[in-house]
Amino acid sequence: QTLLMAHALRRILYSTWRHADCQFAFVARNPRSPASTLFCHLFVGPPGEVQTLHLLLCRSFQLCYLLAHPEEQA
Repeated sequence: QTLLMAHALRRILYSTWRHADCQFAFVARNPRSPASTLFCHLFVGPPGEVQTLHLLLCRSFQLCYLLAHPEEQA
């Protein structure tokens, strides 16, 4: 397998997926770009794969939040 790109989680602002179009997308800032410049990354793949990518990213956000705020854990 080939790594196509890597983004730090702190640079990703939004993620979504569309089952009907087999699309997964996220909006991110690039490291050397102005904070006001955002980039949308769109990927097309098998329906289960794009949903899995979106859910993995959502879970990563959740875990990072819980690490930063241990008092929020039940």
